Amino acid sequence: MVMNGLLVLMIVALLIPIYEACQDEDIWQKMLAFASISTKTSMMILVVSVIRDDWMIGLVGVLILSLGNASLMLLAHILKRLTVKRLNVNGGSGPNSLGTAAGMAETGGLER
Repeated sequence: MVMNGLLVLMIVALLIPIYEACQDEDIWQKMLAFASISTKTSMMILVVSVIRDDWMIGLVGVLILSLGNASLMLLAHILKRLTVKRLNVNGGSGPNSLGTAAGMAETGGLER
């Protein structure tokens, strides 16, 4: 009974980042909200696996928790590089410009 109440509270807590993702236009805020949704969902899967005493469901929850957040980190890195590249195309000549040493160090120097 206590675990079922905990599961209901987790579902209610899941609604907060869903609302935030729908309201924000900033891509970084949306990514943060989706990371929170992913983490909370995988934690709910782990709670369900404990309630049902099924380690296979728990394994799926662990995989979602680890692989989902890793792929989100890769997506954040790609978006950061695209943002820097777009700033350079729009006339960026500051320290983050890709033509400077700092800009090359920030992007890893892999620009083509």
